[in-house]
Amino acid sequence: MRPLIVDLTYASDLALGAGRGVAAAAVDQQLARHAALPPWPGAEPPAWFDLPLDEAPARAVMAWADSLPPTDDVVLVGIGGSALTARVVAALRTPEAPRLHVLDTVDPVAVQALTTRLDPARSVLVGISKSGTTLETTAVFLVIEAWLEKALGAAAPARIAVVVGSQPNPLRARASERGYACFDIPVGVGGRFSALTAAGLLPARLVGVDPLALLRGAAALRARCAGSDVRSHPALALAAHHAAAE
Repeated sequence: MRPLIVDLTYASDLALGAGRGVAAAAVDQQLARHAALPPWPGAEPPAWFDLPLDEAPARAVMAWADSLPPTDDVVLVGIGGSALTARVVAALRTPEAPRLHVLDTVDPVAVQALTTRLDPARSVLVGISKSGTTLETTAVFLVIEAWLEKALGAAAPARIAVVVGSQPNPLRARASERGYACFDIPVGVGGRFSALTAAGLLPARLVGVDPLALLRGAAALRARCAGSDVRSHPALALAAHHAAAE
């Protein structure tokens, strides 16, 4: 998997020459304003900041995904952050991996069009909802669940997984009752910040992306962002260039 690099070299007049690009001196002024700031407004960083340091969730989703029977298509049901993360990792999909279909709509035409053209015997269903009560997600999940059950009978549960908050909730209870794989979104991690939980790691594995590589890349970036050198912080450096340009 190729790394994502933010290269600001040719944004600066140091590379392009005086009067071209962003003035390096202006960038320095922007960075100097933030050199003494604490990394977080509060005393502790948010819960999602430590997600890259725990590889256990990645190994759990890998074990389940790698145990699946032959699969051509993954149907992911979720909205908001639960759907957007999957769309991003799908861009890294390897050609031979299963295709990802994200249903973040309750439009019956879109849902029926998908089930009409997919083979349930070679499809997997993943439902993602931190609360386990998201109405739109639940409605579409039940439709795809019924589609799989009608075609596969007792073999359907082996092709269904849910990613939910660790607190008791209806989707978690349904997974337990029916024998679905169930993966957690940790306490304190909001749905829109859950990309490095099973909400992002499971879709990644299913489309041929290495979840451990994602975590290790994030851990390397975490170390850079937690340091005291503001120039090594890519988001802050990019913001400083934007501010200087403005």
